[in-house]
This record gives sequence, structure tokens and C-alpha cells, in this order.
Amino acid sequence: MSAENSLPTTNGSSLSRRRDKEVDFSVDKTGKGDRFVFSGELTVHSLSAVESQVRSAVHNAGGRVEIDLTAVTQLDTAGALLINLAGDGIRERGLECDILNGDEAQ
Repeated sequence: MSAENSLPTTNGSSLSRRRDKEVDFSVDKTGKGDRFVFSGELTVHSLSAVESQVRSAVHNAGGRVEIDLTAVTQLDTAGALLINLAGDGIRERGLECDILNGDEAQ
């Protein structure tokens, strides 16, 4: 759910800033391992909603891991960094990891 915050400025006006944008994360078990599924806006404004879940999923992953980004509607540098760190964490555990987008996930 999106929310707006108003921030006062020095000239008495205010700036509106959206926060808490929607992002979802789930882990699906496949025959070969795990599929990490992200959907929604994976941005600096939404990472706090899923960061601990992603860390836990990386720690508990088994087999081959697919990171599915097909349902991501917006991705910024912070979101890309989270994906990169998740992939690195999976590989450091000796597991294979693929990042899927578009037709690759189907």
C-alpha cells in the first residue's frame, strides 16, 4: 500500500514523498531447488519490506536457485543490488543461481 509523507521546506511549502511502495517476495519449491519470486516495485522505498525475508531465503536455500523477476514492475539500483547480493550469497554457499526475467521464467 502506498502512503504519502509531507515534508516541510524552509520557505513554508511542503514536499510530498511516496513511501512503503508495494513489493512481494515468496519462495516456491521446484523439483530442482528454490525459485525466489519478486513482484511489484523493487526500489529503495520498498526494500525494507522484503530484505529480511530475502536474507533468510538465501540462508535456507537448497538446490538450484532461480531468482524470478518477471513480475517486477520497477527496479532501481538499490533493488538491483539486493538481487546481486542474494545471488552472491547463494553462490558462496556452493549453489547454482540463475536470474530470470521475461520469457525465461515461463
